[in-house]
Amino acid sequence: MKHSLIALSIAFLTTAAKAAVEYHDIKTSDGTVIQTCAQFPDSTQFPGTRPAIMINWGSGLYDYCRDRTFQSPAAKALVARGVIVFSNLKRGIRHNPKDNTFTTDLTVARSADISHIKSDALEAFNFYTHDQRINSKKMAAWGGSEGTIVSTFIALHHPDLAELDLSSTMIEDFPTLYARQMYEILPQLLLQMFDKESKGELTKDELTDSFLISGGLDSFDVIDTNHDEVVTEQELSADIKRVISHSLKNGNDTFFLSDLGGKVTANWVNSMLKQNPLAPQILSLKMQVYMQHGTADQSTSIQPVYELQNEVLQQHKSNFHFHYYQGLDHELSADVIWSIITSIGDRLLK
Repeated sequence: MKHSLIALSIAFLTTAAKAAVEYHDIKTSDGTVIQTCAQFPDSTQFPGTRPAIMINWGSGLYDYCRDRTFQSPAAKALVARGVIVFSNLKRGIRHNPKDNTFTTDLTVARSADISHIKSDALEAFNFYTHDQRINSKKMAAWGGSEGTIVSTFIALHHPDLAELDLSSTMIEDFPTLYARQMYEILPQLLLQMFDKESKGELTKDELTDSFLISGGLDSFDVIDTNHDEVVTEQELSADIKRVISHSLKNGNDTFFLSDLGGKVTANWVNSMLKQNPLAPQILSLKMQVYMQHGTADQSTSIQPVYELQNEVLQQHKSNFHFHYYQGLDHELSADVIWSIITSIGDRLLK
C-alpha cells in the first residue's frame, strides 16, 4: 500500500520524566482522519534515530493507545532506554489536548470493521516510517489478541520489519472460536457468577431481568423455555445464540456493546467471521516471528498454535520462536507482558 497519510500538523506533547507523548492527526487513504500516538525518549539523552515498536492489543472499540500495554510500566521502561513506542487511536476516538481526555464518536466507531482497523494501523505504521527520529530498519510490531491480526497485516506489508511478536494469537478459525466463546464459555461463566449453591441452574432471583436486559438478552421467562422456573446452561446458550443471530442480521449493537458481548460491534463481528485464516499468513513471513501463548487460554485456543509450530518444524523454518506460559489465560500477566515487551527492546537495541 502506498504511503497515503497526510500529517495535519497537529501534535500534542506532554512531558513525563523527559519522555514526550505525541498525538498526530493523519488522513487515511479513504479520507478518514484518525490519530496516532507515540512515546518518544528524551532526545538530549538519546540523539539520532532510534528503534521503534508498534503496540496493538485490544478488540472492537477497545483502543490501543489507552490499553494497559501502551501505557504500561514496561512500555515506559522501553522509552527510558531509548526505544520509541507508538500505536493509533481507532476510528471515532480522539484525544483532547486541553484536558488530556478522550471522546468517542460512536457513529464513526461502530462503522469500523476489522478491515478498517487493519488498514488504519498500517497507515499509522507507514506514517512513522517517515519520521526522521525513527530508524526504519529497527522497527518491530507487537500484537495481542485482535492485535495479532493487525500486526500480522503490517508484517505482510513490511517484509523488512525487524521482528513480529504475537501474544494470545487469534489463529483459530474465528467462527469456531466465537461459537465456543459465546455459546459454551459465556453460559458457563454466568452460572459460575450466580449459581452460588452449585445447583447447575439459576432461579429468577439469581438471574435478574435487569441484568439480562442490560446485556441485550431476553427476560428470564422467555429464556426459561420449558417454564420450570429455572434457567440452565443450555437455555442460556440457546438465547445467546438467538440474540447474536438476530443482532448480526439487523446490525443491532446492544448485546455486542455490553460486557456480555465483549464491547465490540455487530459490524466488527460480521467482518471477523469473514476473515481469511491467519496461520498461512503467519507461516509465509520471513522475518523473525516470536509467539507467546498461555496454556489456559480459553478465548483463543492454544491448539492451532501447536499445529503451526509443527508445520514450522516440518518446513525447517528457523525464523519462528514459540513460548508457552503454563496456566496463564488470554490476558497473560503483567510480569509476562513486561518480559515480552522488554525482550523486544533488548533485541532492537542490539
